[in-house]
Amino acid sequence: MMLLIAASLLVALQDEDEKPYQPKHKIDVTLSLAEKDGVWRFSVKGTTDLPDDVLMRARVYALEEVDDFKGGKRIDEEGLSSRMDRVYHEWTLKAGKFEETVFESRRRPYSLAYRARVFYDPEKQDAAMAKKVGEEKEFSFHGDLRRGAEADLDRELKETLKELSAELDVVHTLFREFKAAFMEQQKKYDEKAWKKWSTLWLERVRDVRERNEERWLLWAVWLERQGRFRIEGFCDRFDRMAEECTAALKGDEDALASLQRGFEYFLVYFDEAREVMGIDTPFDPETLGAQLVPYAEAFKRLREIVEANDRASWDKDSEGLRGRARSALLALGSAKLIPRRGYERVLALSDAFLKFVDESEKAMAGKGNGGRLKELLKDHDGRLRDFREYAGIK
Repeated sequence: MMLLIAASLLVALQDEDEKPYQPKHKIDVTLSLAEKDGVWRFSVKGTTDLPDDVLMRARVYALEEVDDFKGGKRIDEEGLSSRMDRVYHEWTLKAGKFEETVFESRRRPYSLAYRARVFYDPEKQDAAMAKKVGEEKEFSFHGDLRRGAEADLDRELKETLKELSAELDVVHTLFREFKAAFMEQQKKYDEKAWKKWSTLWLERVRDVRERNEERWLLWAVWLERQGRFRIEGFCDRFDRMAEECTAALKGDEDALASLQRGFEYFLVYFDEAREVMGIDTPFDPETLGAQLVPYAEAFKRLREIVEANDRASWDKDSEGLRGRARSALLALGSAKLIPRRGYERVLALSDAFLKFVDESEKAMAGKGNGGRLKELLKDHDGRLRDFREYAGIK
């Protein structure tokens, strides 16, 4: 088994190192984004030397820098989709030019980097066309654009958090009303009245579901993705509750037992959803500032020692100061005070701190690079300033 795994890994690494396919044909691609009548449209425009009547296809991706298995970084392409049937857009080429809307959404796109890929796939052509083109494999060319900046994305995520909080309030109201209506019907079941009431209630559930389906399925915007799946889950629960309730009121004991379990666990799932998304977490600059004080004090003293080249103080005090700084960063990151993007900033600050400490160790041993240390201090100060601005800490 171990030999089989090792062989599979070797093949994967070999594939990774293979040179990409070099097509005979070219495709020039420009990606644009525009809003009209409340709909945002990603469009591609370009030219190609492929012949007429070739079937072309395109997709738009959100770009995100992620860690790779080699310990470095890579750009991850995540296809845009708000509904699973919105994947690739296809069209037939005419006169070597194209201008097509590839993806559209009523939900405003987040401030991210985007990429459109336009594909030629020989397997999508009829035999005569594939032979005429003469390409052995699928290939694509791309065009990129950047919408907004990091600060814009932070603002948009805060707005999304407010939207999700309001939508979960609607979900909670729907649950309370349903449970109260069911308990009333248990006292005296009125089938006609219950059918009328539950039909109107399910229409409100459908409205929540339809709004939710416009949310994007992107790991690059984790909050939106998480919110969509959580709210979709509640809507599915509501549909089942309505079916079980009707059956329970007609005397089905199994349906009644299932419904009662659903009532019992609903609030558990609801509280979990709010906690996961950080909806009830107070964003308190004063509390965050207090958490940051011990780190800032420890780092300031370390910096003074390094800049004074005080080796005696370094040997005596650096270990304790480093421990205090790491503990402060750990407390800041583990405290439920900040949403995900705030936590990412704590990680960035921690990374800058560790690099500074490593280079300082070399400097105190007479092996350091003064220019490198200055660069690391500048990077650290920038990340600390970025965190303070993000959290509203003066």
